[in-house]
Amino acid sequence: MEEKPELARLQPLPAFTVDPLESAIRETVGLLSDHALFLAENNFSDVQRAQLKFLAEKLNSHLNHLLSLQLSRLSAGSNP
Repeated sequence: MEEKPELARLQPLPAFTVDPLESAIRETVGLLSDHALFLAENNFSDVQRAQLKFLAEKLNSHLNHLLSLQLSRLSAGSNP
């Protein structure tokens, strides 16, 4: 009868934390990219494009707000 090799002991993975602000920035950039690709791949009328542009403006505004929060955080951290 064949013996089973001893199982290697699993080492715990190093812990890391996800920064919610950086995650929100990354997700918003992804949404903007997806939205731009969606507009480019579809033949919308000018009226439809204008309606869809509203979403891009909202996402841009949201991204600007997130980036200003990040800049404020970084500025506060760089001053002793």
